[in-house]
Amino acid sequence: MENDPKPYKFMKESIKKQPPDWKKIVLLIAGWLALAALGGLVAAAVFAVTEPKIAEAVTREEPPAKVDIPGDEDPNSGQEPDETITASSASASVDSSGSGSEISSSTVDSSTSESSVSESTVSESTEENGAAEGTESSTSEEPEEGSEVSSVDGETDAEEKDSSLKNYEALYQDMLEVTEKPKRALVTVIGITNQMDYFNQNYENQQQISGLIVADNGQDLFILTEYRIVENVERIQVTFWDETMMDATYQRHDPSTGLTIVKVDESKLDEETRDGLAVAPLGSSYLVSQGDPVVAVGSPVGYSNSIAYGVVTSVTNKISALDNEYNLLTTDILGSTDGSGILVNLDGEIVGIIAQSYSAKGNNVVTGIAISQIKKLIENLSNNVSRAYIGIRGQDVTEELSDKTGIPKGVLISRVADDSPAMMAGMKEYDVIVKLGEHKVETIKQYHEQLGKYSTGDVVTVTAMRKGAEGYAEMTFDVTMGEV
Repeated sequence: MENDPKPYKFMKESIKKQPPDWKKIVLLIAGWLALAALGGLVAAAVFAVTEPKIAEAVTREEPPAKVDIPGDEDPNSGQEPDETITASSASASVDSSGSGSEISSSTVDSSTSESSVSESTVSESTEENGAAEGTESSTSEEPEEGSEVSSVDGETDAEEKDSSLKNYEALYQDMLEVTEKPKRALVTVIGITNQMDYFNQNYENQQQISGLIVADNGQDLFILTEYRIVENVERIQVTFWDETMMDATYQRHDPSTGLTIVKVDESKLDEETRDGLAVAPLGSSYLVSQGDPVVAVGSPVGYSNSIAYGVVTSVTNKISALDNEYNLLTTDILGSTDGSGILVNLDGEIVGIIAQSYSAKGNNVVTGIAISQIKKLIENLSNNVSRAYIGIRGQDVTEELSDKTGIPKGVLISRVADDSPAMMAGMKEYDVIVKLGEHKVETIKQYHEQLGKYSTGDVVTVTAMRKGAEGYAEMTFDVTMGEV
């Protein structure tokens, strides 16, 4: 037994595939997804930055044309009244001495010829009447007076009355026709705000007023209206002549006059609407005189699409504004305190912008700002251009007023606006401005014209006279121009 071999045992092994490492696989996939997401974010960021520039480069258009509103020349600005009278009287004398002799000689000749003709006619008619007298007396009697004569007179009076009524009707019809083009330039501007009622329900509060299309640069329509309607509103809408409504955007306003410009994208209007509207034909208010007929168009009596006829009763009233003053056109047309619109002359031109806030207190006659004096303002508002200001309200000290009161000729400050550059520089009420920079000023108009030559931030030296214990003394103020 000891020699018996011992049994051997062999290890049995088998090769098996290693099971997959799911944890590693999941991490690998997550890593790839994270890299892909990061790449997408980078691509999105690059696209967001470059896309506007690429789009601008591809779709770049020429900049819109600048609004240009031609101004009017004041006929009284270039010459003194005395010179005008002298020149007109001289021309009148030349006309009377030159052409008068010709007129008188022709008149004499014509009167001579007319007299000879009339004499021959009278003689012929006398002979004919004499020859026919016997025949008529033998065959007929003279016609009776009475009913026939009275009937003729009655028919004549009726015809004259009918003719007068037709002329009266034709006059107003002609005045209505001249407003056709200005009416196509009128729109209704609506300011919309959202408010809450007592039941916490939203509702829209709307205020509306007339607006006027004053310019078209090929891309936008620029509409002049009053700022009080579009101030602090959430939405501005404009209704055109054919009742088309479009959203508008605020451009700029002038706090001194309360006027503002809103604009409408012209490309969003239908072709029919564009063809039917018109840009306002702005006339010259310098040519308007007392007694001239005018038509108030828009909302002069408080409701839209209305007109009223009348005459200009005054062109000399003025309103004081910051660093300027404007003439008012007062009419005899009764209007509403909320009235708005335009004043049109008989040539179909707009000579005034109705602004009832400047009407005399307790007197609801239609009053407008003279158009010629605000044309530059309209241009600046349309182009979104700021203007430099000092911040005073003043009035002219004429030579007559200076002789009576002893106040130096210039611009008497009636008010200094709060926190204005004038207040910061130390200017006070009742100071008299006599020079702006190196230029002498004697009227508020000259002062405003010189002020327009400066820009916001410029420092200008204002020379003024201030009254003291020993009379008026000259003072200078270094004023840094503000922005309106």
